[in-house]
Amino acid sequence: MMNATAKPRINGEHIINYKGQSVCALGKLKSVQPNGASFIMTLSDGVDIEVFLDEPTDKHLEGMIEVVGEVGSNGYQLQCHALRPLGDVDFDMNLYNEAVKLTHQFPEFYKVGGPEDDSQNSMNA
Repeated sequence: MMNATAKPRINGEHIINYKGQSVCALGKLKSVQPNGASFIMTLSDGVDIEVFLDEPTDKHLEGMIEVVGEVGSNGYQLQCHALRPLGDVDFDMNLYNEAVKLTHQFPEFYKVGGPEDDSQNSMNA
């Protein structure tokens, strides 16, 4: 079962640093493999990744997609744990990319984790 705590949001620049870890990726669908077992999506900084599904999908995927998954060993693949199709929405990927970069540049202001992380930090303060 997938851990319900928040996952770091990544772009292509940061995904390589999370091999073997769960992340949240937002991107635009580029193509779906004919067998429905995987798809390619373009992240907010223009980097393409391949997303592998546990089971082939017969859903029509298009537009923006949010994926929570584990980064593979080559760094540009995700094993999908959760998939949220957002469809063709008006979305500023450049602004989103800047926000993702800020969360990595200033991690002390953008904590990722659950309430138990905060309670441990407040005890040590």
